[in-house]
Amino acid sequence: MIDISIIIPMYNASDFVEQCIQSAINQADIRKEIIVVDDGSTDNSAGIVESIFGNKVILFRKENGGASSARNVGLNLAQGKYIMFLDSDDWLEDNNICKNCINKIEKYNLQMCIFNYKYYNNNTQEYHEVTPINDELTKCQDVVESTNKMVSFGLFPASPCFRIIEREFLLKNKILFIENTTAEDIEWFTHVLVCIKRYGFLNNNAYVYRKNVSTSVTGSRGSIVKCKNLLNRICDAIEHTKNTNCKNYRNALLSALAYEYCILLGNISANTETKLLVKEAKKLSFLFNYKLFPKISYMSLIYKLLGINILVWILGIYVRKYAKSNA
Repeated sequence: MIDISIIIPMYNASDFVEQCIQSAINQADIRKEIIVVDDGSTDNSAGIVESIFGNKVILFRKENGGASSARNVGLNLAQGKYIMFLDSDDWLEDNNICKNCINKIEKYNLQMCIFNYKYYNNNTQEYHEVTPINDELTKCQDVVESTNKMVSFGLFPASPCFRIIEREFLLKNKILFIENTTAEDIEWFTHVLVCIKRYGFLNNNAYVYRKNVSTSVTGSRGSIVKCKNLLNRICDAIEHTKNTNCKNYRNALLSALAYEYCILLGNISANTETKLLVKEAKKLSFLFNYKLFPKISYMSLIYKLLGINILVWILGIYVRKYAKSNA
């Protein structure tokens, strides 16, 4: 039996895909299959995969449909007990991360293990460490305890990457990615959290996320579209939270979505077509009632005292400053 299927959606990644796939092949002491889904690349990405790796990987070609479509195809092809998603311009630095995650899953009867990541700036060739996973969090397995602590520590790792998850769990609960959109990871991760019973964490930043890549399978399609998609995906995620009967758990999930809501408001400020977007976004202002995520209380107070337009302006300053510091 195959232990893990590592699914790699690929689009015009000829400069990076060799490093990505090799890091998957290097995963030690596990039975693995590596599924590369070429999402209509127009460069020589597929040719590089064939010439360098041959039958070491499963290469599937499809018309361009975006990262969600490619991941769904990969999941449909997968035969492993567990799933990992790895983007074609990223890589794994620890050759034991898959084995260690699977060992933890099986030791504690989990359905998912989340590990950590770091950024690599492709322009400056510098690494940027992110907030480590708290030691308290690594001891949690119960879904309510894990999620409450995760959100209270300021974590909501919505990306499907840097985790290993049971394939049967995804299939049984029909957890797929919404296609033809961006920000799909928010809906996906919320859906996972609503359905999952037990999951855990490893404080290991083995996943390296490459920033400032001009062509990426997860690239956005323009700021106005990106904001509308983010708004819609937050709405989808809110709908998922209605499927939990635990008030404490729903509070944690909605607190995480309040954080995503602040990101939406900050990005809205960068657009010229803000009036209609702000009007639509204001309908979600009830999320400020859920304050488990750090600093949401401050955002809520600003909103109540000064209104949404001022809050959008303030958050926009932060978003632009963050983008500049990571350029």
